[in-house]
Amino acid sequence: MNHIYKCADIQVFSMLKKIEEMFGDKLCPPPPENGSVTKYAEMIEAGKRVIVAFTERPNEFSSTYQPSDVRSNFKWIWTSETNVVSHWANTTNVDKLTKKLIEEGPPKSFQLHVTQTILTPRTKNVIHGLFWRPHNLKQMAQKLNRHLPNLFESGDLNVNIAIVDFLTPDLTTVLVNQNKVSC
Repeated sequence: MNHIYKCADIQVFSMLKKIEEMFGDKLCPPPPENGSVTKYAEMIEAGKRVIVAFTERPNEFSSTYQPSDVRSNFKWIWTSETNVVSHWANTTNVDKLTKKLIEEGPPKSFQLHVTQTILTPRTKNVIHGLFWRPHNLKQMAQKLNRHLPNLFESGDLNVNIAIVDFLTPDLTTVLVNQNKVSC
């Protein structure tokens, strides 16, 4: 939960309590900082099915919020600042995105690595698509998606989770196979 806007502390804590009530023992706690990320097979064996990542940044409506409040009240929270590496390149350029993803480097052993291969269209992309050749996010993503299987197979990213604009069968196969090897 990285994009929570205009919520008071009580609303955030109420939402987290609801998640705890719904998933209970299925919530997977984060590893200690000197440990390593729980492997999928270990999670399944332990009966864990849910990882909840939460940002520790306070929002503008918070008067009393402290990051330690979340960690001390909800031991199952994977904090975005400590347990999850998830950079966003904020570009429409496939080469810049690829370079950014590789530059991130591998996460620490106790962190999940979420690769955001999200393209960010700018106003000029949208306007250009309206008046000249058809151009939309899906077409932009198709170019990127042709490169992603090779990038993921190269092992340069050390990815646990990938966020993409449009999922393709080729990419799905590569990611599933990669997770079988790393799990």
